Amino acid sequence: MLSTLCKYEDSMLAAMFSGRHVIHRDKDCRYMIDCDGSSFGHILEFLRFGTLPPSDVSEAVHRYAEYFGLKELSSKLLDYKQVRIAFEVNAINVRNPLFLTVINKVIDLLKPVKYGHIANTIIVIVHVSERHTTISRTT
Repeated sequence: MLSTLCKYEDSMLAAMFSGRHVIHRDKDCRYMIDCDGSSFGHILEFLRFGTLPPSDVSEAVHRYAEYFGLKELSSKLLDYKQVRIAFEVNAINVRNPLFLTVINKVIDLLKPVKYGHIANTIIVIVHVSERHTTISRTT
């Protein structure tokens, strides 16, 4: 039923099926929604019954919840640790596109030293400015 898709009036799904937009149908008059079917099934379960998806698919469902503007589902999925981490990493990466590059360089610097000894302490200094990022390591 369309009432399920329109449950949250401020969502993209509700806007799509409000009558204000032309929604394309296939030859059998079925609505076509560009979404992974498995993830969308979990979205429908939430809209119908309020159930959350299993943790192994929570990140994918969260991406679609964000896309479709389902704020309540998105908010509840942030309680999953892996969803929260992915959300935070993405938010940081949007603000600083070099973030993942810097993190990967730091991880490389933290790998054991191949000089015949292993330092007990490794200090990594990251300096980020608007123009560039520098990373240095001392042991």
